[in-house]
Amino acid sequence: MRQPKLIRRIIFFLALVLPPTAGSAIQIHVSPSGSDDNPGTQEAPLATLNAARDTLRQASVDGVREETATVWIHDGVYSLTETFSLSQEDGGTPGAIVQYRAIHPFKVHLTGGRQIPADAFEEVNDATTLERLPERSRQSVRRVDLAALGIEDLGVYPESFRNAQSLPELFFNGERMTLAQWPNEGWAEIDEVIESGPAPWRKHESDALGVFTYKEDHPATWAKVKELWLEGYWCFDWAAETIRAKSVDPDSRQITLSKQHVYGLGSGNPAARRYRAVNLLEELDTAGEYFIDRERKALYFWPPSDLDGAEVVLSLLRDPLIEVQDVSHVQFTGL
Repeated sequence: MRQPKLIRRIIFFLALVLPPTAGSAIQIHVSPSGSDDNPGTQEAPLATLNAARDTLRQASVDGVREETATVWIHDGVYSLTETFSLSQEDGGTPGAIVQYRAIHPFKVHLTGGRQIPADAFEEVNDATTLERLPERSRQSVRRVDLAALGIEDLGVYPESFRNAQSLPELFFNGERMTLAQWPNEGWAEIDEVIESGPAPWRKHESDALGVFTYKEDHPATWAKVKELWLEGYWCFDWAAETIRAKSVDPDSRQITLSKQHVYGLGSGNPAARRYRAVNLLEELDTAGEYFIDRERKALYFWPPSDLDGAEVVLSLLRDPLIEVQDVSHVQFTGL
């Protein structure tokens, strides 16, 4: 009595994992070891989903899909340098669907990052860099020449920005690492606001830059830092912003920001106004922290454990991995 049910389960499983012999009129193969110059067969697969999509576009007749199509995605990691976009012309029809299907379910990984091999990490020997690093971390921090790996676009820190300071992000064995920062946990509180700058919500207009004093002695060590960004809740608890510091004066214990905060510096909420320094080599003092040197295209990282056998990925893509718009009768299976 149980045999028909068992047979149905076997058939269902085989339908998931085995490529059909005649079920799809069009079959295209993609593999991490392939090439976009290949025809896209199982023996000579393409390398990217974009190339597979473009091949399907060429196979349509006046933009209409007449045959069922399957893009077979082989096991491995696919590092996307741009969004994989599907538009109306990439859709199917009720009788001719389009499938993007992993040959082995959940063995395909799409990522917007680049894996960094263990042998790319080197000891820090440059005297100037060692002087900037905290003494306790000099023997543990490793450097990667990102340009040598073909990683050139690391983004640009503008004078001020919101919600983007963590890019590029670094992952170690699937766990997100932390940008070198101070304090290592939580925030430092502003001692006193010397100049708030503009505060439209209080009908206060000003051309002045924000100036505040710090409580702890530690910020005095940033006096000679050329590129210092401070992430803070400068006025309201719902308006965090990262702003470049113009100067740090150890004598007056004052920090001057290089750009005005839209709401000015002040107490818009009962909680104390607070800030922290981010992506600062001088604060790379804890295992799991990293620093991105955009000018020299280098990564500095204190790995939390042995690099041998570890998976280290630098996330680079700022846009969505997949974008689907005005598309119908398209399936993604096993990704």
